[in-house]
Amino acid sequence: MFASDKKFTQFRINYAPPGGETNRDRNERSPAPAGVGPVTRTDRLDDYLDERDLAAVWFARPGSFAWLTGGDNVVDRAGTTGVAAAGYDGEGLTVVTSNIEAPRLRAEELPADASLVAFDWYERSLADAVAAVTPRPAAADFDVPGLASVDASPLRQPLTDGDVARYRDLAADCAAVVESVCREAAATDAERAVAADLRGRLFERGVESPVVLVGGGERARAYRHYTPKDEPLGEYALVSVTASRGGLHASLTRTVAFDAPDWLADRHRAAARVEATALAATRDAGREGGTAGGSGSPRPPATRPSRSRWPTPGTPPCRERKARTRCS
Repeated sequence: MFASDKKFTQFRINYAPPGGETNRDRNERSPAPAGVGPVTRTDRLDDYLDERDLAAVWFARPGSFAWLTGGDNVVDRAGTTGVAAAGYDGEGLTVVTSNIEAPRLRAEELPADASLVAFDWYERSLADAVAAVTPRPAAADFDVPGLASVDASPLRQPLTDGDVARYRDLAADCAAVVESVCREAAATDAERAVAADLRGRLFERGVESPVVLVGGGERARAYRHYTPKDEPLGEYALVSVTASRGGLHASLTRTVAFDAPDWLADRHRAAARVEATALAATRDAGREGGTAGGSGSPRPPATRPSRSRWPTPGTPPCRERKARTRCS
């Protein structure tokens, strides 16, 4: 059963914020490259629905929500689930969220072709709202009453062309920030001060930084994970960052030498050689269509019966199916 109109409001796709602009027109972030959005995901999602005989699949974990929608559903960064869930039913994308978040998400975070269903924030939880509107059977990447669980990792790999473009942009932004901070650092700077500078500059570019490690010469030699302290960098420092944006993560490390010990250059070259070898092997495996531990080949295009579109709240789901060709 779907929720009644008293409990839910459906925002149609022609919703426009004040001023007549739609969706991301007023968003200061750079637009996502071509290929970002649910259309590039449909082959994998359709296969997943078919293989498990599901009518819909839902994602509320921030990385997977961003993968499917290109948007951000995070308010509380300490939580594992965002304030909205994105669902795919074989025909289109529907996002469920509270009436508090719905206008902002529509204006700033969601693709134009997504349907948006809002519930009163005081009436129920996000999980209960998804349970009320989803076609059955269904699965979700968070706990929803009556729904199976889904691991989004296999669906998100390998990266699509749009993902690759976004990953390159993320990597370039991270490298630019880390290297600029390193060039401006001094031996007397405290590790925490450098870490704070890194986080601030990354955030200015819309990049989260779940991991920022800054270790001066003494602590970097003593510990594998040199979490920043109020210690000076000293003769050299290691700076490591794992950053995320749009459901993608990039990691990098830079070495900063102020008064480098004699052995530092040799050890740096040895570490770089190990990393370059691993990256080359990974690239070769990817080009061959497999992994370091096996091989595989992409599935050919196929056709399948369509699944019901998301109905208007207050009506039962339509189970009529017709043949269609999936998006490639």
